[in-house]
Amino acid sequence: MNSIFKDAKTNHDTDLQAYKDKKIDDLNNSANADKKVIDGLTNLTDAEKNTMKATIDAKLNTAIAQLEAANSNAAADSATANGQQDMDSYTNQQKSNHDTGLQKAKNLANQQIDSQGAAIKAQIDGLTNLSDDAKTAAKASVDKQIAAANDAINAANNQSDISKN
Repeated sequence: MNSIFKDAKTNHDTDLQAYKDKKIDDLNNSANADKKVIDGLTNLTDAEKNTMKATIDAKLNTAIAQLEAANSNAAADSATANGQQDMDSYTNQQKSNHDTGLQKAKNLANQQIDSQGAAIKAQIDGLTNLSDDAKTAAKASVDKQIAAANDAINAANNQSDISKN
């Protein structure tokens, strides 16, 4: 009878390990997807991206350790889900921080362009030797340049591109 138990336990352990191996693949796939998101954050340096990807790797290793400690398929599922959620939450927070920072930089640059344009238009209005038609045409030209600069800023994907405008 002892051999029946040993055989059953061996089969159980083999099946559980195969299940865990698949879940480890799932975790690795999730980590790779999260790293692709990080790589797509255009306003970050390579060093910042590498730091974030190292954090994802640390979260992955923690999840794998918890998965390896699981003694049932349900526990393996739970460890996998928790690990994926931890990595995804971190990645989503980093993306949100990136997007918010980039948008703030764009807003500030647009405000600066608008202020510069308003100052130039005020100077144009102060030119006493220009006719009203000439002033209107000059201010329309300034407005076109402001619009073009704002469009370029809004299309920028990183701080360097914003600064160029």
